[in-house]
Order: sequence, then C-alpha cells, then structure tokens
Amino acid sequence: MLTQITRRFTRLIFSLLAGILLLILAAIFVLLVFSFRSQTEDTLRLALSSPRYFRAVSGESVKDTLSDPDESTEDALADPLPLGAAIALYDDSGQQVFLAVPPDLEEEVLTEALASVRLSHDLRGTVTAGGRRFRYGRRFSGGKLRIALVDLSQQSGSIRNSLLILLGVGAIALAPLWLVSRFVAQKAVRPVQEAVERQEAFIADASHELKTPLAIVGATLSVVESDPTAAIAAQKRWFDEIHRQCGRMKGLIDDMLTLARLDAGPQAIAMAPLNLSTLAEGTALSFEALLFERGIGLEERIAPSVFVQGSESSLTQLLTILLENACKHTPAGGLIRLTLACGRGRAVLTVENTGEGIPPEHLDHIFDRFYRADSGRSRQEGGYGLGLAIARSIAQAHHGTIRAGSAAGLTTFTAELPLCAPPPGSASPIQGRPV
Repeated sequence: MLTQITRRFTRLIFSLLAGILLLILAAIFVLLVFSFRSQTEDTLRLALSSPRYFRAVSGESVKDTLSDPDESTEDALADPLPLGAAIALYDDSGQQVFLAVPPDLEEEVLTEALASVRLSHDLRGTVTAGGRRFRYGRRFSGGKLRIALVDLSQQSGSIRNSLLILLGVGAIALAPLWLVSRFVAQKAVRPVQEAVERQEAFIADASHELKTPLAIVGATLSVVESDPTAAIAAQKRWFDEIHRQCGRMKGLIDDMLTLARLDAGPQAIAMAPLNLSTLAEGTALSFEALLFERGIGLEERIAPSVFVQGSESSLTQLLTILLENACKHTPAGGLIRLTLACGRGRAVLTVENTGEGIPPEHLDHIFDRFYRADSGRSRQEGGYGLGLAIARSIAQAHHGTIRAGSAAGLTTFTAELPLCAPPPGSASPIQGRPV
C-alpha cells in the first residue's frame, strides 16, 4: 500500500514540478518573442523618424538623394542605417527619390516588397516577398511617402532557435525533476510509513501482552472446571489468579487508551493554570508510606508557586509514573530525590534515584512503547513498558520535553514544561535555582 502511495505521490509532485517548469519556459519564450517584436518596432520607429540616411540608389550620389538640401554628404554618411532596416522615400508624384538597403537584401526581393507595401493602406503591417517576411511601416510627411522595412527572417530564426533551446532544457530537466519528485515523495511518505510501522508494532506488542494473561486465565479456568464439585472456597486461589490477570489486562487497556487520547493532541486535554508545586508535594506524599516500607529515602526540593498551563490529572499521572519508576529501580537503603525549580521560563521537574542505573544502549529507547530495559523484572512487577511512553506523551501534549540520563549509579529523569502566569489571587512563581 505504501509503495502505491509513494508512486502516486511521486507522479503528483512530478506533474506539479513539470507544470511549473513548463510555465517558466513558456514565460521565457513569450518574453523573448515580445523582446524581438519590441526590437522590430523600435527599428521601424527609428527608420521612419530619422532625417538622414546611409546609402543612395545605384548610379546616384548621396548628395543628390538627401532629403534635406542643406545637409552635407558627410553628415548623411555619419548617420548609420538602423540595423536590418531598408528605407525608401517617394515624392508626391510617386517617384522614388531615396533608397537605403542592407547589404544582404536582394534588389528583386526589395522591389517586390516595396510594391506590396505601396499598394497597402495600413500604416503598419507584414508582407511576404521572395519567400521572406518583412515588417513594414509607412509615414507621410510634406507630401512624401516614407517606407521602412525590417526583415523578419533572422528574427524568426532566432525565435525558432530559442524555442528549440527551451524545449531541450525542458526535456533534459525532466530526469532530475523525476528524481527530485521521488526523493520528496519518499521523504513525505516516510512519517506515514513510520507511523504504520509503529502502529503494527504496537498492535503486535499489545496482542502479545494480552495473550499471556488470557492464556493464564484460560488455563486457570480449565483447572477449576476439572473439579466441578469443589467448593468455591476451596478454589479461591484460582479465582484470585483470574482476578489478578483481569486486573493486569484492565491496566494495559487503560494505558493504551491513555496513549490514544494523548496521541490525539493537546486539544484532547483540558488545560488550565495550576500550581505544579502543590501537585508535586501531594504526589510525593502519597508515596511516602510505600517508600518507608521498602526502606527508600525521599528528598524533596520543591520551589513554591510554580505555575504551568496543563491538566491536573495528566500531570499527576506524569509525576506518578516517574516516582513509580524510581521506586521500582531503587534498592533498599537507596534514595529518591524529587526536585522542582524554574529556569529560562520553564518549570524543571527532576526525579533522581540511586541504583543500578540504565545501560547506555537502552537510553535511546527508554521512552519507546512496550520497551523494557529489564523485561524480566518489569513483568514480575506487572509493568508493560508503557509508563515512560505515557510520560513522554504527557510532556509533549503540554508543549514540554522529557529526557533520561544515567551515570555512576544515578538515574535522572528531567521534564521541562513552559511556565505560565498564575491565576488572579495566586502568588507569583519564584525563579528558583536551575537544575
């Protein structure tokens, strides 16, 4: 399925890029054509307005063909003929009194073109003579007719060459565009592929975790059914085991529902300003009896009046997960330190515990779902490897971060959440010592 999506996405991106390239090349071509035509019109305008001309008709002197009797031959020769233009001047009787011709224009072709222009009544237009196209302009002044011709053959060749070059560039660019489209499509589909892979792994792991308690429940029921005459009190231990496994499955399902709710985004959580200091103190208090029973010390360094925008139930769950995790991995006689401080506009919550620590190869995966650095111990204590994944999702849903570190027998989990203004009537947060 993902392969088909990648191919379709590649074709879509390629079509868009190819369309953009086509529009760019078309715009360049239109600009070139417009530039050539504008150059032609400028040449005609110059030829029709210039008072001096370059060259006389064969057999006549330049002086004899000047339109201005007071103009010198040197002045006439000094004003060059507009590039590519032919100029003819006729008196009021229709006789040609001046002709200036480009060197590469044949006399027969010129004569045919001028004859066609003289028959025309338009001031501007196009004529064809001798297989060549000309753009012409006519101007009447003082009873005289002035005609200017510009050969379009060279211009047409330039336009044709430009079109071929642009088409060649477009054809050559198709291969890189396809590679770019494929690369972009793969990059765009990769998050979807990773999400699908995570979903498949999540389903597989959840199925595996549910299969074990279900198998135990089934086996226990088989033992109960093997002695149908026994009293319920005599089989109490089997029913207790069934209840225990059902409780484990309920805990797993609750964790999966929590992750699904957090994956829906921050909008799925009701946010409000709350005092994280009070929340941390209350959560730590609920663990004191358990820690005392296990012989584990608890040290609290909680700055007062630290306010964050968040959900009380979610942040309580975050604190509970971190303290439970520390409690599981702290030996008797060890120490857990809970610290809450402010720094750089963020609330910094740290839970440290002494113990065996986390091997470096596990640190990058410690927040992955169903991941357990010590799977045997986690299963024995009823863990599924979802607690830290839920903690990370809660931190992200509150626009915060969470990270883990371990060194020299000390494991540290640090969560950072953005500070917010306290509600009216509350004490302002104290900028505590950064952790």
